[in-house]
Amino acid sequence: GIQVTDAQQIQGAWIRINDEYSKSPELLTKISQMTAEFMNVGEIENADEAVSLLNASLLQLKDSTQDTATAAQEFLDKWAYMADKTAMGTADEYGQAISKFGAQLKNVGGTMDDAIAQSSVLADTLAMNGSEIGNALKTFNTYLTRDKTVKLFNEISEATGDTSYQLSYANGQLKEYSDILNTVAKAYQMYTSQGNDLMANK
Repeated sequence: GIQVTDAQQIQGAWIRINDEYSKSPELLTKISQMTAEFMNVGEIENADEAVSLLNASLLQLKDSTQDTATAAQEFLDKWAYMADKTAMGTADEYGQAISKFGAQLKNVGGTMDDAIAQSSVLADTLAMNGSEIGNALKTFNTYLTRDKTVKLFNEISEATGDTSYQLSYANGQLKEYSDILNTVAKAYQMYTSQGNDLMANK
């Protein structure tokens, strides 16, 4: 089981981040126990680091309808499960990645499941570590909906006569995140196909 000194260090780390935890002993005990499990499966030795990673993900991607303890348990369970199935290897790598790009992902309508899926793909295909993945996906999700990108896809839509290439609706509101990703993939496939055709005709 968890050592008393470890429990005290973890609880202290949570209180240092947000003293509201000191006002709810039940929540503090629950989230500290989860953090201890996270440190074990994630191979993290430093309580402050473990708390920082989990707290960052909660602040950025916790559903507003969820309580903190439920969300934390859900996040940690998913990280631990997927770490065994992918090249990520350990749960803390997901924490390292998602703590870096969760805010950008949330801004475009993404969820924790989206974050895990994207992180897993980069880990499996590019052999990146969590920190590298986080930086890459932060850039990707930031660029995805900037004005210049939206304008580019409007131009693609005009050039092809296909409104499905637009990233936003007629009222200017951005599409759902999954639809944006599908649109980007569709455009990429189109231009890749055109490039292959050009090479073949040379």
